[in-house]
Amino acid sequence: LFRSELESAIDKAVKSISANREKEEYQLRSQVLSYERLVNYLINSRKNLVNIQELCQQLSFPERGNYICLCFRDLEREDDRHAIILLIKDFFEDQGIKCIAAPFEHYHYCAIISVWSDSLYDIKALCGNFINQYPSFQVGIGFYVNHINGISESWKLAREVINMAFYEQGETIFEITGLQKPVQTVKSSIYSRVVDTILGEPEKLTILLDTIYEEFSEQKTLHPSSIRTFANAVMADIMKASDGKITSSEEVFLGMEPNEYIENCDSLVEVFDLLKALANQLIGRGESFSDCSPIVRSAQRYIRNRCEDQNLSISSIADACSISSGHLSSVFKKETGMTTRQYIEDYRLMLAKEKLVTTKDRISDISQNCGFVQPGYFSKVFKQKTGMTPAEYREQYHKE
Repeated sequence: LFRSELESAIDKAVKSISANREKEEYQLRSQVLSYERLVNYLINSRKNLVNIQELCQQLSFPERGNYICLCFRDLEREDDRHAIILLIKDFFEDQGIKCIAAPFEHYHYCAIISVWSDSLYDIKALCGNFINQYPSFQVGIGFYVNHINGISESWKLAREVINMAFYEQGETIFEITGLQKPVQTVKSSIYSRVVDTILGEPEKLTILLDTIYEEFSEQKTLHPSSIRTFANAVMADIMKASDGKITSSEEVFLGMEPNEYIENCDSLVEVFDLLKALANQLIGRGESFSDCSPIVRSAQRYIRNRCEDQNLSISSIADACSISSGHLSSVFKKETGMTTRQYIEDYRLMLAKEKLVTTKDRISDISQNCGFVQPGYFSKVFKQKTGMTPAEYREQYHKE
């Protein structure tokens, strides 16, 4: 009898605990949904003041004071968005700062924090502490406003500045610096030039894409969505020109649909790495994702991004790839058929050829910008590889 009563009591306690836990989870979900509703009301330029007042009182969020919006981007793409909202909110409230948050598209989150005086808080330092604790995030910082009606503009800026993350690999915190350049779209003339190259001189497509990448990377005026639209069009043209040899089942797309892959690219480098891999597959040679291991792809990417560095060496490349120089040298030669030194030199020469025929830069400047130590050495290597001096190459191209 005693054992039966004990089992009954344990069963009753377990059910009670389970019921309480479900109740707490329901209340938490309801609270998170209320945060989302209030955030959406506040960032809307046409505010519903009645609902705002009601929700502010319900959530103990100040209706007066100073506010600033932050745009968080989750690079790990965590699907439990409620958990991320609470993570952001709890971090700031642990610092004594009222915060509400809500999810947006592409794993972005809006956080609105309220303080009585903006001079009391170094918001960039606080965001730095957040990143140190949760390194898989990036954050765009809006500006302080002293009235609830200004929150929508602060959010608009926070969303715009985090777009810089598309260009600045390795950076985590973004804020306004001076006057922002106007957001532009990709010029139709650039797309037309790519199409002409695909159809007429596909062997030159990789060099052209490198040139376009450099231009986009330097200007930083294009909205990421505009670049993705451009990339989708170029990708479709390359696949069409391949006569069915390049399909959506390629390993390069990692099991995703082509447009889905581009949508998930976090940076300009990733977008152009894909386009150049497809360009090389189009002409049946060179680097492609299916031909090379991740280590070799990382090394090639490192070389492309730093080819202007005259001190670029296999040891610095190996350090960046977290591998020994000997191992990298062996793997690189085995997979590409050339040494890293040869790859660096060939890549620098490709860039130099493009600059010779597309710019009016002095040959000495082109030599330096492409990573050659001395113009004399550049001219010597250039003639060995092409049979012409840089000046003759430029002159012949223009004559053609």
